[in-house]
Amino acid sequence: MKYFIGIDAGGTKCEVLVANESAQIVGHGLCYGSEIKEIKFITDFRGENGKGRSVECIWEAFSRATKDLDGEFYISHNQYLPYLTAKLKEENINFKAVYYMSEAEAVVKSANVTKSYVALAGTGAFAYYFNGKNSLYFEGLGPGLGDYGGGVYIGDKAVRSVAISEWGPEFETSLAPIINKIICGKENNRYGRDLVVPFYLNKDRTFLASFAKIVSEEAEKGDKISVEILKEAGAKLGRTVCALVLNVRPCEENLPIVCAGSVLTKCRIFRESFIEYCNEKLKNEIIISPLTSVYGILMNSVINENSIDKDWFYNRLVE
Repeated sequence: MKYFIGIDAGGTKCEVLVANESAQIVGHGLCYGSEIKEIKFITDFRGENGKGRSVECIWEAFSRATKDLDGEFYISHNQYLPYLTAKLKEENINFKAVYYMSEAEAVVKSANVTKSYVALAGTGAFAYYFNGKNSLYFEGLGPGLGDYGGGVYIGDKAVRSVAISEWGPEFETSLAPIINKIICGKENNRYGRDLVVPFYLNKDRTFLASFAKIVSEEAEKGDKISVEILKEAGAKLGRTVCALVLNVRPCEENLPIVCAGSVLTKCRIFRESFIEYCNEKLKNEIIISPLTSVYGILMNSVINENSIDKDWFYNRLVE
């Protein structure tokens, strides 16, 4: 039996998906970087800030997804992972091929298009252009220099808002007791002072990114500050995408913009602000991919298997 495997390793978590030759999902593994206590090797420069990309996290997700599966593995991943290949050999895993594709290309594949613009907002944020041969990448610079509109950006804005939430009625936010409790262990923070030490001691950017979900939930309940944060963040990502499109024009003016990432696809207020900003400046179709990035990575493991019709396989996955 042949199994096709997609490994999507991000800053916060690693997700692994397994499909058989009939395009049936037969395995799924998810591991959050926070579950991993000891990191020996991170696959990029972000160190402890990228635990989801650690070999330990990837291997744990892979093991969960492939448990009890016996056959030939065709693997695709979105990180440069010679250490994973070594681990596969060490564990006597019967893998026949290991392919690589970038995170942005995975989004393009997940929408089953050959070329497009990509807007992604997850832990970080970026915009990307890909036409099958050439590419252009805007942003993804990390929280120190950019990632405007990503989960870390939203989380940082949320904590800053909580720090001044006792200044007066216009600064009040329902985020305050929730985030104070998480960071300080209590629901108030003495005009922000109790936030300072625990906030700056925590170097894990995924900790900040986790607040994006809370901001979205509070915004849906009507919290004014949360709504403002999301609208501003969505517009920031829109600004990045518009700048990218204007740089690529006029040669690829009408390509669609494929949206991906948990913040952009799951947060309604953020997404509406992003779309509104883009629609004011562009006429490109905006697509929410029916599949997440890990499906695009999985499809990459199928591409070189000539006995399988790629469109049929994709359509089966969408079903």
